[in-house]
Amino acid sequence: MNRRHKVRELLIFIGLILAAVISLLQLACDKNCKPNSPANPNDSTIVLPKTPCNPSPVDGATDVGAHITLRWNCDNPDSSVLRYYVNLGIETRYRVSSNDTAKSATLPWGKQSLAAKTLAQIYQMQRAYQNQYRQYGLNGICASWYGQCFRRLLGVEIDTTDRYTYTMCAACLTFQCAATANIDGDRDLDYWNIDQTGRMKHSVKDFEIDFQPGITYSWQVIAYDTLGNKFIGPVWHFTTSLDSISQYNGPAVPQLPIPADYATGVTCSTLFLWYCSGAGDGNLAYDLYIGVGDNLNPGCRNMPFPEGYPDWGRHLKIERRMAGILEKEQSLKAYYNHYFYDGAKGYFGQDYLMRDLLFYIQPNDVYRYSVSATCSTFTCTANANLDADPIMDIWEVNEGGKIINISNDSDIGFNAGATYSWKIIAHDRQGHIFEGPIWHFTAAN
Repeated sequence: MNRRHKVRELLIFIGLILAAVISLLQLACDKNCKPNSPANPNDSTIVLPKTPCNPSPVDGATDVGAHITLRWNCDNPDSSVLRYYVNLGIETRYRVSSNDTAKSATLPWGKQSLAAKTLAQIYQMQRAYQNQYRQYGLNGICASWYGQCFRRLLGVEIDTTDRYTYTMCAACLTFQCAATANIDGDRDLDYWNIDQTGRMKHSVKDFEIDFQPGITYSWQVIAYDTLGNKFIGPVWHFTTSLDSISQYNGPAVPQLPIPADYATGVTCSTLFLWYCSGAGDGNLAYDLYIGVGDNLNPGCRNMPFPEGYPDWGRHLKIERRMAGILEKEQSLKAYYNHYFYDGAKGYFGQDYLMRDLLFYIQPNDVYRYSVSATCSTFTCTANANLDADPIMDIWEVNEGGKIINISNDSDIGFNAGATYSWKIIAHDRQGHIFEGPIWHFTAAN
């Protein structure tokens, strides 16, 4: 028994010695494989870079605008330098930022959005200029970085942070404006263009991923250390805002109003303008609604261009038109030995009236003109139904020059100092509706 007991003790002792040896060998191996902490060379604790975390915008964020900088954290107490690669996309992610030690990446969408907004405003103001002067502003070519000529001619302010160069070429009936810039530091240029149709084109793109309003994007950060180790972050998501300039030619929500939201000092002759990216495809029409508070009533219907007068503006235009007809008739009377044309004639739009009276009536004029004249008397009457109800809008001018509005077909009266609201509803031939937000303005006193 004693012999067996001694053998057992010997085996146990040998086992303990072997276990101790193996443990020492493992410690030595671990110490050789583990990198030392720079803060304490004698510390053999393994400290590896953490996975990229704490994203901004947070995962699942919504209403993210075009001016966006992606940010994240990635603690790295054990390696000299980490470099980051950012992948971004919708269905497929593409590398959009790389070889950067900063824990952030600013997407150039904001620069593109600013350029698109500026071009849309140039288009709006050129339309207003053409409406007033019958030609587009600045016949010839101009190029501007900060837009002094655009400010002077069209009243368009170009932001000093805008890195695009704008080049505009205008003639009487056409114009186009291009914006070019290098937005991401490579040799490629970003190129935008807009013309008198309002159709905006982004023909040369200096960034792989476009900004699309109301779309969910995914992004991911991959970190590399100086030893070539890769640390892949999780996939995060964000959804972009709807209130942004669309970079596509499809119909978009009406935006960028003139007068601007909450503008003051608006007169009855103000031309209302807005931008809608589908304006140039010939497939959109616009309805203007206007009223007090949020109780809006139909104003102009089925307008082919993103511009229009409320009834007050139409009234102002018709007064000018009637005064012009009277002036032409009086000049003809003097030319033809002080005799007016005799008889009665009816005209609509530009039909024959330009030929007979040498006076141009716009084709989109909704009034029907009737001229009644004898040797000594002259009367011109214009009538139209502005809002599709039974009431007609009727104007009259006679040889004495007095212009009167016999019947007023305005649903909304213009009151000095009053606050109004308005909005635009765009619609296409397929019945799709694109309703803009409600804007506000205060009438001049």
